[in-house]
Parts: sequence; structure tokens; C-alpha cells
Amino acid sequence: MYGRQRLAGDGGQRGRAKPKGPACDAGAFEYVPPPRPPVLSVPAAITAEATGPAGAVVTYAATANDDVDGAVPVTCSPASGATFPFGTTTVVCTASDRDDNTSVAEFTVTVADMTPPVLSLPANMTVDGTGTLTPVSYVASATDVVDGAVPVSCTPASGSGFSVGTTTGNCSAHDNSGNGRSGRFTVTVLGADLAVSQAVAVTVTGKGNTTTRTLTFSITVTNNGPLAASGVTMHTSAAPYQYTGGTFPKGVAGSCTVASSGTAIDCTLTNPLGSGASVTATVQVKTQNIVTNVARVSATTPDPEPGNNTSSLQKRLGRCNAPGLAFRRELRGLRRA
Repeated sequence: MYGRQRLAGDGGQRGRAKPKGPACDAGAFEYVPPPRPPVLSVPAAITAEATGPAGAVVTYAATANDDVDGAVPVTCSPASGATFPFGTTTVVCTASDRDDNTSVAEFTVTVADMTPPVLSLPANMTVDGTGTLTPVSYVASATDVVDGAVPVSCTPASGSGFSVGTTTGNCSAHDNSGNGRSGRFTVTVLGADLAVSQAVAVTVTGKGNTTTRTLTFSITVTNNGPLAASGVTMHTSAAPYQYTGGTFPKGVAGSCTVASSGTAIDCTLTNPLGSGASVTATVQVKTQNIVTNVARVSATTPDPEPGNNTSSLQKRLGRCNAPGLAFRRELRGLRRA
């Protein structure tokens, strides 16, 4: 391996010994140390992400430089650009100069699966309820670049019964290397969707100082959901004004109860309010001023859409019906006469 000698002052000629001293002194020679092999440079240990079941294509650079020959070729096995399998592979590189002085170096290439699977989940779902629990089916899948399709675990599982309201589905998947990914989606089961609206009528009785005005608010509740609503209650407030009572139409089972303060009233249905059905309760309040009547509907059956459960209606009473105003007008007429 170290087989070349250089004679001092010989211009770099190889494999020769130069006599020293007089020409007749044939035994006098100067020893020239063997030249060094090429200096070989290889990469540090490489870790590569697997790109498929076979492993990964890995490229690298290895160089060698010789004192005499300059840059010399490097041969490595496995070669740069080869497909490296999973695990750790030792790459062996060699470089030789023209005198076959050779250097050898090694480094390792480790190929691993470090990327979790790609998880595909359904979009958020909204379904009509069919009962206390509504079966809902969906599809969730996961694909890994190395392992291909991998199992997905979801809770609640596809085909499970979902209760009325919004439930979050949680799913996860892992590849054979232990890389995991999780995701979620929601399932909203529509039950009773109660909407409340109002109308108001003014009833004026008496004259002059005995004038009385009664506001009758008609509060209508409609069930727009697919399921019947149980325990429907209309809570109405017109504070600080007081209610005189409330009723349901004839044939509708229910009752209205005025709060002890008199400024609120609850009207509750005895029977469930079916899908698509409506019911109206009327409540009365006496006042001479601006009244804001706030009605809220609730039920023991969950309502996933609470945004339409409240209605606010303001009524401004005209001065022409104010108590005593008619009497004062009659009095002014008499004085003019």
C-alpha cells in the first residue's frame, strides 16, 4: 500500500533511488518516505425519511485528494442515489492514487419512518333525530406512505347511537413504526327546534279617568325539529309591569302561572309538542307606558338551535288613549262654550 518512494530533487519521479555522493559510491542512497494515500472525506452519519415500503433514495458526496495526483475518484457501496432499506446500512468508500495507495472510510445511513399517517375524516354532520339515540354511520380512513392503509379507531364508533345535540367524534391512527395522528369531527342530531314569536293587541275600556288599556300578547311556539318536544314552557316577562293572567286555546292541555311578583308568567304544555306543530298562549298586562315583552321557550327535550328560543316585542301606547285625556278634552270644550 505504501509502495512509492520519492528521490529528493528528482522532480517527483516515482519508484527510483538516487545515488548520494560520488558516482562511484553506489551504496550511498537517500531514503524517501513512502507517500501518503489520498485524504478521503465522507459524510457524517445520515438519517433519512422513508419514502415508501422499500426505504428511501439517499444521495451523498464523498471526495478524495492526493498530494501528487490531486483529486482522485471515490468509489462507495452502496452508491449515492441508491435505495437504502429500512434500518442502518454501512457505506464503505475507497479512493486510490495512481500508485495504488488506497484510503478507506465508512459512514452509516439510517432509514426510518418518522411521518404519521394521513387521516381522512368526514366533514361535520347534521342529521335528523329518530329517537332518544339516533344511529349515525360515517367513514374514516388513514394512509401511510410506508405501510399503506392503516386501521382507524374512532369514538363513538360508526353506527353508534348519538343523542340529540352535538357530539364530537375523536379518531386516531398509527403506522407500524408507532407514528400516530388524531383528528375530530362533530355530529349534530336535531331534536326539537323550538321557535317563538309574538304579536300584540290593545284593548281599551272605559272613558276619561276610568280608561283602562290591556295589552294581550299572543306567544306562538313552533316545533321545527324532527322530534317532539316535551316539557315545553313559555316564560314571559314585562317587568316592571304586571300580568293579569294567561291562557291556552280551548283543547290545548296546559296552564299559565303568574309569578308572585306579578311581572312574569309561565305557560307550560301538558303534552309534547309534535314535529311541525305550533301552539299559542295569550297573556295580558295592563299599563299606560311603553312595554317590552320578552318571551322565552324551553323544553326538557334538547334543542340544538337555541338562537330562535327568544322573542322581544315592544309596544308604545299612544297618548290618545291615555287615562283622563278624553275627559280633559271634553272639559276644554265646555270651557270654550
